[in-house]
Amino acid sequence: MIDARKKNVLVLLTISGSVLIWRAGILATRLIPSSAQADSGPVGPAERTPTDVSSSINKPDPTDAILKAQAEVLGRPWGRDPFADVIASEEPTIAAVDESMPIAPETAPPAPPLRLSGVSRSGDQWLAAVGGSIVRVGDVVEGIYQVREITKNSITLRLKDWEYRYELGASTPTIRAISEKP
Repeated sequence: MIDARKKNVLVLLTISGSVLIWRAGILATRLIPSSAQADSGPVGPAERTPTDVSSSINKPDPTDAILKAQAEVLGRPWGRDPFADVIASEEPTIAAVDESMPIAPETAPPAPPLRLSGVSRSGDQWLAAVGGSIVRVGDVVEGIYQVREITKNSITLRLKDWEYRYELGASTPTIRAISEKP
């Protein structure tokens, strides 16, 4: 039978050994590159050994093209551009534009710098504390924004064809065109 001291030492060694193996595994994965990260490097001209010299003289060497493509990709800060071929081959023309497509709406007017600080209900009517004043549906805020809706945690303002939805605690509103579906 094991006494209490030996049992405590055994438990401590087991736990610390497990932690040590775990940390060694993490360190190994950081220092040893995976097969996807490993860079074998481009094959240089000195490493090429053609078997038949006469056949390689008449044929273009594909290795040079590969080396050139690798150098071009490595020169880009973001790496390979996956859309390079698509953009060049599929440029739209004016005749290809469909007239039935909706035209993008103009940019939204700037949102008023308001802060929704509270919402309350008085009978059937919702009230909102906005910018130090109490407003209800139909009121005008900042002289041009009409209050369209008040819920238990938000207020929706409208200006022309744009809606601004302020949530409780949010610093900026959600802006959407009225023609858009929520």
